This record gives sequence, structure tokens and C-alpha cells, in this order.
Amino acid sequence: MMNEFIYSFQLKNVYRTNSFLYYLKRFPLIKRVIPNDVYAKKGLKTFAKCLSFLYEFVTLFIWKLLYLYLIFMLPSMIMETSVDPTISFHIFFFMTLIGGLLNTSILNPTKDKYYAICLMRMDAKKIALSEFLYFQFKNFIGMAIAAYLIQLFIPLDLISCLSLSILVVACKFIFGALLLKKSQKKVYNENKGDILKLALCLLFLGAAFVPLFFSMYMSMSLYYILCGIMIIFGLLAFGYLYKFDGYTAIYRELLKPENIIFNVTQVQKQGNKVFTDKIEYEHITTSKKGYAYLNYLFVQRHKRLLTKTANRIALGSLAVIALLIVGVAAVEPIRAGINEYLISFLPYSLFLMYLINRGESITKAMFINCDNAMLHYHFYRQPSAILGMFKQRLQSLILINLRPAGVIALGLTILLAVSGGSANLSDYVILPVTILCLSVFFSVHYLVLYYLLQPFNSEVEMKNPFYQVMTALTYFICYGFMQRIDSHYFGAWVIGLTIVYIILALFLTYHLAPKRFRLK
Repeated sequence: MMNEFIYSFQLKNVYRTNSFLYYLKRFPLIKRVIPNDVYAKKGLKTFAKCLSFLYEFVTLFIWKLLYLYLIFMLPSMIMETSVDPTISFHIFFFMTLIGGLLNTSILNPTKDKYYAICLMRMDAKKIALSEFLYFQFKNFIGMAIAAYLIQLFIPLDLISCLSLSILVVACKFIFGALLLKKSQKKVYNENKGDILKLALCLLFLGAAFVPLFFSMYMSMSLYYILCGIMIIFGLLAFGYLYKFDGYTAIYRELLKPENIIFNVTQVQKQGNKVFTDKIEYEHITTSKKGYAYLNYLFVQRHKRLLTKTANRIALGSLAVIALLIVGVAAVEPIRAGINEYLISFLPYSLFLMYLINRGESITKAMFINCDNAMLHYHFYRQPSAILGMFKQRLQSLILINLRPAGVIALGLTILLAVSGGSANLSDYVILPVTILCLSVFFSVHYLVLYYLLQPFNSEVEMKNPFYQVMTALTYFICYGFMQRIDSHYFGAWVIGLTIVYIILALFLTYHLAPKRFRLK
């Protein structure tokens, strides 16, 4: 198994090294000094390998550190005072169950697995187990480093810190074994969602946060007991994973070429497979002309694809708000708590609207289903054409994102009223208007990034490093705003910034996009 892991790791490292070289060749400012035969330069390849290992090390714990910071520091930030760390362990336990459900890596079809198992004919069981164990080893070490850094700010003992790492790994083992058992009847791709997974995620999410409204959470004793049970089942699951003999049959089905994108032809096939069932082919009539007609035709044909997730978020938000309204009406502590914090924590809506905005996925759908073909034509890259399509698409994107945003804005306003109301009538305006403006802001943001940086190549892979830097920077800025700021000041700032950003986006799109909005 060790040999297979070494070969697989080397293969993945070569792929990542070549990707870094590609990024260096395209990165602004330095791309002109990088030679065209960059892949043949040993010095640059060594530098790219160092970057690859540095990337592997940093990503080992950086996201886990942010995750633990959110779980352990957010309750104190909300309460503006120190709170019992047990609350954070309660949240962590159920969020770990969600993480295990969503990502184990055991049934994740990737290119390196395809190369190793299908092309190089390596043993599927050894490859699968070696990569799975390496993934869990990284989880353990990364979470341990993150826990160590967190305990510098919050007093945590050694056992509680270790329990964080052990619980995560045990949970991955358990769900990995369950997925393999499920795949004996029908091969399961863990990258694809289903109703059962969504229902379980909502159940665990509710178990993590709903009891907190009633000041109820598991004790540390119960937490350790549950950790012990998870460890026992995790060991049993590891035994099942090790003895399981159906890896070859499962991966033969899982690693079919249609599940992995390699080239333009496959992108088209993959796009047809993903989107054709959702395209509405009925006769479409409209009085629109020019680019307004082209965008209208695209939106109508792909209506279900573009609006499906937004509609689900809207329905989920409606359900959550309805439950909160019932709780407010029935339980006095919930009523008082929600009324106290609803307005004062308006800045937290910035991160919420960032998470639910569909701008990035919709621009990807635009590229796959339209721009990947249209960008071959010179007229489509002219300033007037680009600005015309940008305006039409911006209107459509805003309307799609306003579906969940409108539900949240109206729901929170009603929740404010039924929880006791506010003496300041402007609160009833600033709350919904800020939510709606944030939705518009992120719609503009993702669309202008798409037009100015056009991150996709013909295989629909992210090949613009600056786009990834900008989206990561957006995340950190939104994350950083999760603190108390005067809500009226924040609302005025958001409204003004949204108006300025729309004007700036139109100007930049007209003047800069013609040089950058092209096929990679």
C-alpha cells in the first residue's frame, strides 16, 4: 500500500506543480518575465515544487483554524462576554457530523485516481485506502495544529484539544464505511447531493443551534461519552474499510470518463448531462431584441437550472423564519433574545448574504452554456456588446438572488415586529433595505469579477489565480465584518457602496472587459 501511496502522491504533486507553473505564467506583473518554456526550466520547477509543498502545509490547518475560531469565538462575540466553552463543543460535535456526511474523500472521483487506477492499472483498494488514510492524517494533524493555536486564546485542556482531532477522523471513518456499504447496491458519488443528505444536514444543523435558544447544550461529560462511542464505531468502520473487497468494481463505475472533465468535448458532454434535463425547450416568445433577447432566451431555457438553488434557499429560509416566529410567540426567552439582537447584529448579514448568493455558480452556467461558444466570435467581445450583455445579465442575476434575499428581508422585519418591535421606526426600513442591497452588491461583484477576470478555460477549470485571490479576499472581508457595528451606520454604508459599485462596475466592464473577457 505504501508504494501505491507514493506513486499517487508523486502524481498529484506533478499535477499541482504544473498548475503552479501555469499560474505563474498568467499572474499579472510577473507573467512577462516568465519564459515560454517554463515547464523545461529546472529552477522554476523546483520553485513550483516548493510552492506546492508550502500550499499543502498551509492548507493543512488554515481553514480548520478559521473554522474553530468561528465556533469558539463567535458565541463570545455575540454575547459580548465570555461564555461557557461547552457551548462550542456542543456545536462542534454536530457540525462534525455534517462534515463527515458531506466529505469523506473515499468516493470522490478525481483525476489522480483516474490516472492511477484506470490508466496506470494500480490496485483500486490500495489507492483508495492510501489516499483516504492520508486525507484523514491531514485532518488529524491540521485540526491538532488549529486546536493548539485556538487554546492560546481560550483555555482548553489537552484532552479536549485532542478530542477535536479524534472526533473528526472517527466521523470520517464511520461515514466512509456507510458510503461503501451503500455503494454495494448502487455506486454513490459523494460529490452529488440527495434528499437524504440534505435532510440529515438540516437535522444536525438544528441540533447544533436550536437548543441554544433554550440555553440547552450537552455537558462535557456527555460530549466525551459521545466521542468515546464515535471512536469505537470509528475503529469498527476502519476494519470494514480495510476488509472491504469491492473497491475495484465501485471505482470502475465511479471513475467513468463522464464523471471527470478532461477536455472540451467532455465539457460539452458533461454540460449536456448536467443541464439538458433542466432546459425548457417550449416555444418562447418575446418582443425583446438584440442582447436583451439573447439573455432572455438563455434565462428562459435554463430557468430551472438558474433558479433551483435560489428557490430552495428561499424555501429553507422561509421555514427557519416560520419556526422562529412560532418560537417567539410561544417562549418568552426566545422573544426577548431575538428582539435584543436582531437589529444590533445586522452586520452579520453581510456574511450570510455572501454565503447564499448564487453569483459564482450562475456565471459558471453562463460560461458553459453560452460564453464558451459565443466568445469565438469577434463581435461578442466588442465593448458595446459586452456592456449590453452585462446589463441584461446583471438584471437577471439580481432578480434571482432577490428571491431568498426578499424572503429573509421580509421575514426578519416581521420577526422584529412580533418579537416586541422597535421604538425606532427607521429600524423597520434599514433592516430589509440593507439585506436587499447586500444581495444586489454580491450580484454585481461576482458578475464584474467574471467579466474582468474570466477565470475558466475550455475545460471549465479555474485558471485565473487572481480571480481565486479576489474571491478569497471577499470571503475574509465578509468574515471580518462579523462583529458589532452600529446598524444604522452599517446600513447607510451598504446602500451607498452598492450604488457606487454598480456605477463603477459598468465603467470597468465597458473599458477593461474587452481585453480580458476572452477564452483562455
